[in-house]
Amino acid sequence: MKISTCTVSYEGYSNISGNDSRLILLEESIKKLKKENVDLATFPGGFLFANNLEYVIKLSKQIRILAIKYNIHIALGIDTKQKSIKEKDAFIINYSLPWFAMIIYPDNKAPALWRQRSFNSKNQKYTSKEICNEIRTLNINLKTIEILMCGEIFNPKIRSSIIKRGINIAIDLGHTSKGFRVVSAMKVLAKNGVKTFCSVHTQAQNAMKYSYIPEKSNEFKKISTRNTDILIDSKPRLEFAIWNI
Repeated sequence: MKISTCTVSYEGYSNISGNDSRLILLEESIKKLKKENVDLATFPGGFLFANNLEYVIKLSKQIRILAIKYNIHIALGIDTKQKSIKEKDAFIINYSLPWFAMIIYPDNKAPALWRQRSFNSKNQKYTSKEICNEIRTLNINLKTIEILMCGEIFNPKIRSSIIKRGINIAIDLGHTSKGFRVVSAMKVLAKNGVKTFCSVHTQAQNAMKYSYIPEKSNEFKKISTRNTDILIDSKPRLEFAIWNI
């Protein structure tokens, strides 16, 4: 099985007017990834932007056409508000954060829209155990793949659920790579038998595509790379790494 992760530059990020160019580049990307026999293509948190849930549904229908046409699973982040919202703790308590992971299947299965549950190790305390145990898993070629929204990887209850369920792969759909503290949490999962990957926005060219995989008990191996298997040299610029699992 092959999955792809990517780094994406900021043009059009958190801006509804950026969707048109990003949707065009999405199809160009999917077309090239399918030629490399990629089974699951992942894109960062906030790759697309919507001003309401009605528009989110409209976008999911557009992307579903691509998934079916090219016979490929697609996971991407879609935001309905910018990151500067106030009273974020209240959003977490009420399970109403405005950032989502959209999962599109290449068959008749309806798209999934998974809401972000928490976004750092401090506010994870406001997220119930039941919500942290939600199953957000794709099953592809006998592999179980958990999709995480930006910051959820810092939540120990979510990590514990992933580890206990014996998930093979976790993919973090990050928003931006500022400071990129997510590496430490990726290592925790890798130490516990979960291969970890990340897609994220960053302005840097040849940016690191992070990945950590388990080795012996409580040990991991870093296989991160700055290499790019597929480059979409546009605005935004997309650099893809393809991983053979």
